[in-house]
Amino acid sequence: MRKNISAIILATALVLAISGTAAAKLPGQFSISANGGYMFTYGELELEYKEGVGAIGLNVGSDGLLLEIGVPIKYFVPIGKGFSFYVDVNPAALVWFAGPSVEFGIKAGPGIEFRSGFFKAIVEGGYAYSATRGHGFYAKGGLGIAF
Repeated sequence: MRKNISAIILATALVLAISGTAAAKLPGQFSISANGGYMFTYGELELEYKEGVGAIGLNVGSDGLLLEIGVPIKYFVPIGKGFSFYVDVNPAALVWFAGPSVEFGIKAGPGIEFRSGFFKAIVEGGYAYSATRGHGFYAKGGLGIAF
């Protein structure tokens, strides 16, 4: 478990270092958020690049038995006053430590995002599928920093 957490911290630090240099050249906005809820894992770190109405990112989460590495793709519809409605499709590689095995998982659903200055908050829910856990519902919420 300690090695998994160290690997996640190292991967996040590397992504932040790369995104910090890229932010000067790209017109959009990066954000990093900590999300929790009922998903493949109960918590995840998400790095996102948003420009206009589209966003793409990288999320990494672990619950001790499973490592989730996903690529969320989002389309936003601004509501006003900092709020946006979005639709998210998040394909992911699910690495099981007990197997060890790797399988495909996907989450898809709507969400609401609020951004104000450097602050970001999300609430999202929808459909989740993986070969081991089957079909189901997921829900998550998160807080983050936009830079």
